[in-house]
Amino acid sequence: LDSVSNGGIETSIPLALECFEKAVQLNDDDARYFLAVHYIGGGVSVGAITKDVMDEHAENEKEECRIRGLKLVQEAGDNGHAGALYYLALLYRNGDSTLDVEPCMRLFREYLDEAAEGGDADALFMRAYCQIHGEDGYDVNMCAALDGFIMAGDAGNANGYVSAGAMLHRGIGNDTQVKQDQRRAFELYQQAGEMGSLDGWRNVVACYIAGEGVPKCEKTAKYITKTMLSKEPAVDNN
Repeated sequence: LDSVSNGGIETSIPLALECFEKAVQLNDDDARYFLAVHYIGGGVSVGAITKDVMDEHAENEKEECRIRGLKLVQEAGDNGHAGALYYLALLYRNGDSTLDVEPCMRLFREYLDEAAEGGDADALFMRAYCQIHGEDGYDVNMCAALDGFIMAGDAGNANGYVSAGAMLHRGIGNDTQVKQDQRRAFELYQQAGEMGSLDGWRNVVACYIAGEGVPKCEKTAKYITKTMLSKEPAVDNN
C-alpha cells in the first residue's frame, strides 16, 4: 500500500486491494487475513474508493465491508491461519456489538489455543500470561507459562523472553515449578534486548550492576546504558 522511495512505485490503495482480492480468489489465507483486518478496522472496498460514494451511503459501505471482514477472518481461521485465529480469540474475548459478536470465554480459549499451537507469537504470549495469572478460564500453571513465554520469544515476541527471564531470575515456588536460574534469565534478557526491547536491555544492565547471572561489571552496565538505552530502539515492549 505504501510507495517505495526512489523505486518508481507510487501508492495505489485501489490497486493493492484489488491484488489482495485476487489473492483471496486464489485461496490465499494471508490475503484473507489482511483484508479482514482492513475491513473490520473501517477500511472500504476497491469499489468504494474508485467510485464517488455519497456521504449518506458511506457508513452503509463501511458496515458491509466490516461484515465481509468478519467472514474473511473466520474463513482464514477455519483454514488454520494462526494470525486470524488470534484475531478471533481477541474478538470473542472482548466482543464487538457492531458485529453482533458477544464475548465468549469458551471460544476465546479455543481460538487462543489453536493460534498458539499454530505458532503465533502474540497468542503464545497471551496464553502464557493467562496461565501465570490464572485468568480467562486458564488454571495457574507456572511451568507451562514459562515454556509459553520462551516459545513466544522464539516466535518473535521480545516480551516473551523478558517475562520468562523475570520468572527465572527469582524462581517461583519449589523446584517442581520454576527453579531459579539467573544465568538463563540474563541470557533471555539479552536476547530480548537484541530484538530491540528496552526492558530487555534495562534488565541486562541491572544484572551487570548486581552481578546476578553474570559477573558484576558497572563499566559494561554504563556502556549498555549509553549505547542501547539512550536512543529509541527498533522495537519496544508494551
